Amino acid sequence: MISIGCILISILVWLPSFNILFKFNPVKPTWTFTFILGPIGFITSLIGVSKYKWLWGILLAILNAIMFFSFFILMYIGYNY
Repeated sequence: MISIGCILISILVWLPSFNILFKFNPVKPTWTFTFILGPIGFITSLIGVSKYKWLWGILLAILNAIMFFSFFILMYIGYNY
Protein backbone atom coordinates (compact mmCIF):
# COMPACT_ATOMS: atom_id res chain seq x y z
CA MET A 1 0.00 0.00 0.00
CA ILE A 2 2.92 2.34 0.56
CA SER A 3 3.98 1.87 -3.05
CA ILE A 4 0.53 2.94 -4.28
CA GLY A 5 0.73 6.05 -2.12
CA CYS A 6 4.22 6.83 -3.40
CA ILE A 7 3.17 6.63 -7.04
CA LEU A 8 0.08 8.80 -6.45
CA ILE A 9 2.01 11.43 -4.50
CA SER A 10 4.75 11.41 -7.16
CA ILE A 11 2.16 12.16 -9.83
CA LEU A 12 0.62 14.92 -7.70
CA VAL A 13 3.94 16.67 -7.08
CA TRP A 14 4.59 16.82 -10.83
CA LEU A 15 1.31 18.63 -11.59
CA PRO A 16 2.37 22.10 -10.35
CA SER A 17 5.46 21.89 -12.53
CA PHE A 18 3.37 21.43 -15.66
CA ASN A 19 1.10 24.32 -14.64
CA ILE A 20 -1.88 22.67 -16.35
CA LEU A 21 -4.54 22.20 -13.70
CA PHE A 22 -3.29 24.60 -11.07
CA LYS A 23 -1.95 28.11 -11.34
CA PHE A 24 1.12 27.63 -9.18
CA ASN A 25 4.50 29.19 -9.70
CA PRO A 26 6.28 26.82 -12.13
CA VAL A 27 9.58 27.46 -10.38
CA LYS A 28 8.52 25.52 -7.26
CA PRO A 29 10.69 22.41 -7.03
CA THR A 30 7.99 20.01 -5.86
CA TRP A 31 9.08 17.52 -8.52
CA THR A 32 12.25 16.82 -6.51
CA PHE A 33 10.18 14.69 -4.14
CA THR A 34 10.06 12.07 -6.90
CA PHE A 35 13.73 11.34 -6.14
CA ILE A 36 12.70 10.38 -2.60
CA LEU A 37 9.32 8.77 -3.20
CA GLY A 38 10.28 6.75 -6.29
CA PRO A 39 12.87 4.51 -4.60
CA ILE A 40 10.72 4.12 -1.48
CA GLY A 41 7.77 2.97 -3.58
CA PHE A 42 10.02 0.74 -5.69
CA ILE A 43 11.49 -1.00 -2.65
CA THR A 44 8.14 -1.47 -0.91
CA SER A 45 6.55 -2.90 -4.05
CA LEU A 46 9.42 -5.37 -4.43
CA ILE A 47 8.94 -6.37 -0.79
CA GLY A 48 5.28 -6.98 -1.58
CA VAL A 49 6.21 -9.13 -4.56
CA SER A 50 8.82 -11.22 -2.77
CA LYS A 51 7.23 -11.58 0.65
CA TYR A 52 3.52 -11.72 -0.13
CA LYS A 53 3.56 -12.91 -3.79
CA TRP A 54 1.63 -9.76 -4.73
CA LEU A 55 1.75 -9.61 -8.53
CA TRP A 56 0.47 -6.03 -8.79
CA GLY A 57 3.72 -5.08 -7.11
CA ILE A 58 5.57 -5.68 -10.38
CA LEU A 59 3.47 -3.03 -12.12
CA LEU A 60 3.91 -0.64 -9.21
CA ALA A 61 7.67 -1.24 -9.20
CA ILE A 62 7.82 -0.32 -12.89
CA LEU A 63 5.66 2.78 -12.37
CA ASN A 64 7.75 3.95 -9.41
CA ALA A 65 10.93 3.44 -11.43
CA ILE A 66 9.42 5.52 -14.25
CA MET A 67 8.51 8.25 -11.77
CA PHE A 68 12.03 8.19 -10.36
CA PHE A 69 13.52 8.67 -13.83
CA SER A 70 10.75 11.01 -15.04
CA PHE A 71 12.90 14.12 -14.68
CA PHE A 72 15.57 12.62 -16.90
CA ILE A 73 12.99 11.37 -19.40
CA LEU A 74 11.45 14.84 -19.66
CA MET A 75 14.90 16.42 -19.97
CA TYR A 76 15.69 14.08 -22.86
CA ILE A 77 12.40 14.84 -24.59
CA GLY A 78 12.77 18.58 -23.99
CA TYR A 79 16.27 18.83 -25.39
CA ASN A 80 15.79 16.54 -28.37
CA TYR A 81 12.37 17.58 -29.66
